[in-house]
Amino acid sequence: MALSTLPEEEQTIGLQGSLTSHTGQLLVRLGKPAEGVEWLRKSYDIRSHDVPFNPRESAWAAENASNGIASLNEFGEAIRWQERARDHWLEWSDKQSVLRGAYPACLKKSTAMILACTYFALGTVDRFDRKLESAEAHFMQAQNLWVKGDQLRTDPFNAACVYKIGCTTLDQGKLEATVKHLRDAMALTSMRKTTLLAEHARCMFKLSEALEQEPREAKEASELREEAERLLRQRDPGAKEPGLESTYDALIDIKWR
Repeated sequence: MALSTLPEEEQTIGLQGSLTSHTGQLLVRLGKPAEGVEWLRKSYDIRSHDVPFNPRESAWAAENASNGIASLNEFGEAIRWQERARDHWLEWSDKQSVLRGAYPACLKKSTAMILACTYFALGTVDRFDRKLESAEAHFMQAQNLWVKGDQLRTDPFNAACVYKIGCTTLDQGKLEATVKHLRDAMALTSMRKTTLLAEHARCMFKLSEALEQEPREAKEASELREEAERLLRQRDPGAKEPGLESTYDALIDIKWR
C-alpha cells in the first residue's frame, strides 16, 4: 500500500483516512464489497482519532461505509451508518456561521451529479410503486443531468441510467424502445465487463427478456440468457434464481442498483 512507503511522521490521520477510504470504495466498485467494507470501516475508525475531531470528514467516512454495507444487502446496518453520518453532518453544521443547524446538503449549491443521483433514486422508488411513466421520466432526467454535468458517458452510473430506462419501457410494453436502450446499456457495460461483471450480466438478462417477446429473436434471446447466467455464476457461484432481475441487482453497487 502507498502509505507504507512514507516515513511514519508523514502518515497523518487525514492521509491514512483518505487512502483507506479510496481503497475501500474501489473494491466496492469492482464488485468486492465485503473486502471494501473492511477498508471503509477502517477509514471511519481512523477519522475518529483525528485531533481536533473533524465531524465533516467522519460524516463522509460513515456515508461511504453505509454505501458499502448496503451493497452487501445489509440494509438495517447501512441505515444505522447513514444515521451516524447525519449526526456528524449536523455536528459540523452547528459550528457554521451560515444556516447553522441546517442539514449540510442544504448548505452547498446542488451539482448536476447530485441532482442526477436524486432523480435516479426517485425513479427507483417510482418503479417499485409501479408509477412507470414517472419512473421512466426520472431515469431520463438522471441520465440527461449526468451527461450535461460533463461526467463520463462510460461511467457505470450512466450505464445504469440507460439500463433502468430500458427496464421501465419494458414494464410498459414499449418493446422497440426497450431493445434500443438495453443494447445501448450493454454496449457501455461491455467496455468494463471484467470489472462490471454483474452490471453486464443484468443487461444481457433483461435484453433476453425483451427479445423473448419477439419470436424471430428467440435464438439471440436464448444465447443472451445463457451468457447472462454464466456471468452470474462467475460473479457469485452460489447465486440462485437466475431468472429473476433481483438476483442480478443484489450484486450491484448500491449507488447504481
